[in-house]
Amino acid sequence: MKTKSILALFMVVGVLVLVGGDCTPQPPDNTSQPPTTPPTTTPGKTPEEVVNEFYGEYLGALEDMASGLGGNPVEDFIKHDLLTAANQVEIEATIASMTGPGGYDPFLCAQNFPDKSYIVGEPTIGDDNANLTVTFFYGGNPSEVPVVLAKEGGEWKIDEIICQPPGLDQ
Repeated sequence: MKTKSILALFMVVGVLVLVGGDCTPQPPDNTSQPPTTPPTTTPGKTPEEVVNEFYGEYLGALEDMASGLGGNPVEDFIKHDLLTAANQVEIEATIASMTGPGGYDPFLCAQNFPDKSYIVGEPTIGDDNANLTVTFFYGGNPSEVPVVLAKEGGEWKIDEIICQPPGLDQ
């Protein structure tokens, strides 16, 4: 009977070793997992890139309209994803306030179409805003439009296009 008890004990210990593995406490094995690295994120567009993209698309849409392809770029671009939500509301209100003659394009601050070329100036960048000037040309004559960008959702967006009478300082 003693032999059966000893044999049973060895069997139980053997099963425990097979099932439980090594019973001595071990430090966690960190070598089997690759080291974690923070995810890499692609930085968003710079203020200049945002303004260049917006006006490149906008002037292209104006050119399409002028060549008879239709569309209304001002109406079509009000909800552009490169504009902040606040700027979209402001532009809608500006357009709604225009009655009769004397209206203007709130993106160009002008009544006429500019030449195809424009210059985006060097921005002054703060933590959550940036200021720059876009220079449009009308018959070769420059017209500067101040543009304010703000971060919305971590991305630069056009927050304000400042239309002012010529010769007026900001």
